[in-house]
Amino acid sequence: MVVINEWLPNPQGSDVENEWIELLNTSAAPVDLSGWRIENTGGGLFRLPGYRIASKEFLLLPRATTKLSLRNTDGKLSLYNSGGRLVDVAEFRGTAPEGKSVSRSGDAFLFSEATPGTENKFAQTANLIQNSYPMGSPINYVSQGAHVVEIALAVGALLTLLIFFGIKKNDYLSKLIFGGDEEIR
Repeated sequence: MVVINEWLPNPQGSDVENEWIELLNTSAAPVDLSGWRIENTGGGLFRLPGYRIASKEFLLLPRATTKLSLRNTDGKLSLYNSGGRLVDVAEFRGTAPEGKSVSRSGDAFLFSEATPGTENKFAQTANLIQNSYPMGSPINYVSQGAHVVEIALAVGALLTLLIFFGIKKNDYLSKLIFGGDEEIR
């Protein structure tokens, strides 16, 4: 399986010259990436025609090659296979610290020292001064509270519509609430 392993959205120096994305083939066989694509937060995409990635190897893609601009705040990358199926998503909330990469650690992503083309390394004791995320803590947490609010708003809107149409269908209630030309008896 090919995954997004690491990416550098906020490098020291020029973003254009120093941003990069790293893919990793975790499978035991090489993978032909023809027809695969990477999409960024803004909908920009990079197709991977002619790329192959050997078993357990990394593929480093600099911004000069992909032309993908990586967001420094609330960034997201999506990887799709040749059939158009979403294979992997890597994202973070907040602002990426300058010079720190978004690095895979199992199924989570952490800010860490950039290790382009090599295995990700994590310092457990260091804290990031420029960000509220301590080194080694997951940065792709999704709040479940937001989903509850969205559901409550949708249910409220649906109930409002049902009540409105129920009143409009009942002549007596419709005239009572919305008024009318005739007198109610």
